[in-house]
Amino acid sequence: MVDIHEEILAFLKEAEKEESASHKKDTTIFFTEDIIDYARMNKLKTVDNRKKNGALWVYHDMRDTLHAIKLEHMGMNYKIGRGWWIK
Repeated sequence: MVDIHEEILAFLKEAEKEESASHKKDTTIFFTEDIIDYARMNKLKTVDNRKKNGALWVYHDMRDTLHAIKLEHMGMNYKIGRGWWIK
């Protein structure tokens, strides 16, 4: 039996590969407020250290999920064992 979640992830990854092949870099600008709103809507913990010259963190320590794909598309970077960040 095929897991629909795995099928969706495979589809999104393939679409992302095709998009990156035709465009070197995503030029969409996401504001950190959009990232914070997205995290709150999906009940993901955030910590904003930007006032201390740090990063905005979204604590979702998974790389192969729909949230991860969205956060990466929004310009965030992934750190194993911690989650997603952006400065």
